[in-house]
Amino acid sequence: MSGVRFQPFRAQLAWKTELNQRFTLFHFELIEPNLVNFKAGQYMLVQIPATGHQRSYSIASPPSLNHAVEMLVDLSPQGPGTRYLSELQSGDEVKMTGPLGSFTVPERNTSLGQAEKELIFIATGSGIAPFKGMLEDLLITKNDDRPMKLLWGMRYETDQFWYDDFGILASEHQNFNFEPVLSRPSENWQLHKGYVTDALSIQEDFSERGFYLCGSNAMIQDVRHLLTERGVPPEHIHNESFF
Repeated sequence: MSGVRFQPFRAQLAWKTELNQRFTLFHFELIEPNLVNFKAGQYMLVQIPATGHQRSYSIASPPSLNHAVEMLVDLSPQGPGTRYLSELQSGDEVKMTGPLGSFTVPERNTSLGQAEKELIFIATGSGIAPFKGMLEDLLITKNDDRPMKLLWGMRYETDQFWYDDFGILASEHQNFNFEPVLSRPSENWQLHKGYVTDALSIQEDFSERGFYLCGSNAMIQDVRHLLTERGVPPEHIHNESFF
């Protein structure tokens, strides 16, 4: 957008946690400036020195953590961006720009926020990243009492992570329901099997709901098609895609 300038940040990798063979969580402490004001769901552009380009990564931490940003990264592609991040060590400095993006939940005092009386979050893979910050912000910081549901699609049980985190959120907030979905589960899997569209299609009422989609382009296209068929107005279908 012409005339808009974004804030450059210097940050330092404090720690990284390997969540499974694909996904790693990076915790960057901000150096200069040392605080960031953002809305849950926004992202940062990380400078990749080898290419001189920037790569976008959703902020997985809530806005209440304003002295740092956490990013969930799928390291399996092993492109320039993921190779750079995978080689970072604690104490290494990175440059980033932001916050950016409009993939956020409207404030409740807006017309859109008042119309969305229930929130449905639908993710595949690393598309879960912005939803972690969104849900923690809504449920813990803002005490939002609207019904909320998270559908998160993965392939195998070995892909799972953060299930305990969302389980704790669900146990502490009766208005939040977490429903994991696996497309290639073992015979022992007792929860949703198939795709997030399968779990979504059994819902009976699609009115007065806001739908937030993040993940693969294929999933977003399929879910948008389903929601449009069920009569959901386009202004209540919000999406961010990664690949």
